[in-house]
Amino acid sequence: MKKLIIDCDPGHDDVIASLIALAHPLDFDILGFTTVCGNNTLKKVTNNILKVQDFLGLHIPVSAGASTPLKRKPEPQPLAHGKSGMDGPNLKRATSTPIRLSAVEFIKKNIKHLINQTNEKFPIYLFYRTDKTNKKYIYLGEIEYVGHDVHK
Repeated sequence: MKKLIIDCDPGHDDVIASLIALAHPLDFDILGFTTVCGNNTLKKVTNNILKVQDFLGLHIPVSAGASTPLKRKPEPQPLAHGKSGMDGPNLKRATSTPIRLSAVEFIKKNIKHLINQTNEKFPIYLFYRTDKTNKKYIYLGEIEYVGHDVHK
């Protein structure tokens, strides 16, 4: 079973990709969702994945990450994803909240924990549905990223 963190900017496309991963619990142990601005603001995309989780009755950690790209201005996509970043489904307001760790802290904590627990060189898969801004912040930090990348 692959340990997976899904790094996303939840609009319709990322939610569908996440649902596909969730539909395969024997293949993937989803450790959490990390969010980054993209399809919309960080607040809105984080809220989108929380609403979906509440709707499905899931309790997987959600951690907010970068609120802006490293080298450009944010470019929300209201024409593609609507004002909320996920217009269309009429989901109730989220009652769950993101964890207090930033996305980078959450990813680092899980990598360190799994390396110590398993002695595996690459203990985790990061599934990027984004431009990898959160990963780039890891490189700028105290530890080198170790893991497998799975991208769109």
